[in-house]
Amino acid sequence: MPRLFVGVPVDPACRDALARLTAWLAERAGEGVRWTRPENFHLTFQFLGETPQDRIAPVAEALAAIRFAPFTLRPGPMDCLPHCRRPRVLHLTLARGGPDCAALAARVRTAMDPFGYPRGSTFTPHLTLGRVKRPGPIDPQALAASPGGLPAFLVDRFILWQSELTPAGPIHTAVREMPATDAAS
Repeated sequence: MPRLFVGVPVDPACRDALARLTAWLAERAGEGVRWTRPENFHLTFQFLGETPQDRIAPVAEALAAIRFAPFTLRPGPMDCLPHCRRPRVLHLTLARGGPDCAALAARVRTAMDPFGYPRGSTFTPHLTLGRVKRPGPIDPQALAASPGGLPAFLVDRFILWQSELTPAGPIHTAVREMPATDAAS
């Protein structure tokens, strides 16, 4: 069964900046972090998991019915999930667009409720940079020292993706894109 999730792609300029940032961080973090590959940078709204083939079209149609106005996201400071004392994920918060992103994620989650997908934990808008393989404390000052100046980008669509797990890392393939409309409804 295909493994699906819903999220926002990162535009090429921001993706390139994130790739430079993760390379900079990798030089300082050693091998304790599995860094996100540049082609996989995205912001997840909801992980759907394994989905029967005959459910994919109805899920895509429910997502396509969501109306939203385009908005701008700007990556913000680095942080850790669940916290920096014992991090599992290194990520960027959002300096701009967080409320718009949260509102769109809420619409996605509501649209998926009739299909029985679990909503998961509370939605926290973030861009995952890497997953920590060997947990240990992360120095908040080291996070603050990371280069800033990441470009903003326009969110003018969200995507239903299929994620195939491979030994080299996941491969994300767009199943269907949902473009923004002129206004939310």
